[in-house]
Amino acid sequence: MLIKPSFHIYQNTNYYSNYKMKTSIVLITFLTILFRMVVVGHAFDCEEAKTSILPCIGYLIGEDDHPSIACCNGVKDLKSLVPTKGDRHKACECLKKASTHFHNIRDDLNVLLPKRCGVDLSFTINKSIKCDQ
Repeated sequence: MLIKPSFHIYQNTNYYSNYKMKTSIVLITFLTILFRMVVVGHAFDCEEAKTSILPCIGYLIGEDDHPSIACCNGVKDLKSLVPTKGDRHKACECLKKASTHFHNIRDDLNVLLPKRCGVDLSFTINKSIKCDQ
């Protein structure tokens, strides 16, 4: 004798399938909202940017022939701080202003720094740059 599964069993299976789907949708929605909050909450921090390139001063004033590993890591960190055009503009203004405090920083080395570290910053750092361009 064959035992036929009752409709009740199929109904429970369908219930769990719907429950999983609804739970997945709620979880995805929650993660999307959380991600947007994190992205929107991101704000450029000038002090953090200045701190990230501080290890580069020896190279930028010509005391060191090459940027140090710490310097290049700082340049990479700086790139991660400026994901948007607005952030890059703020970083440009911030670092331009900061560079005026070091009169012996060489603009030629400033321009070469990202390239020497293998990083594309999409802007250069020097005292005379026009950050609006």
